[in-house]
Amino acid sequence: MQTLAMPADLSLKAGRFFYGIAYMNERHSHTDDFADRPLPYRAMLNTVYLDDGVQLRWLAPTDTFLEFGRELMRGAQ
Repeated sequence: MQTLAMPADLSLKAGRFFYGIAYMNERHSHTDDFADRPLPYRAMLNTVYLDDGVQLRWLAPTDTFLEFGRELMRGAQ
């Protein structure tokens, strides 16, 4: 589940999803513009981390993209 429009530029996501710990981790590998993910990414994260949880993000109203977020995950994966 993911909200589409919340007040104050907030976004809420709940359910099973990819952790937001790396730039590429939140994306499915088939959306990459290359055959394999970068070696440091594969070595440190070993493909992707996903789990059940809740994520809250806030997009700051600035000219520069600035986003803050918190995740609370079950920790089973």
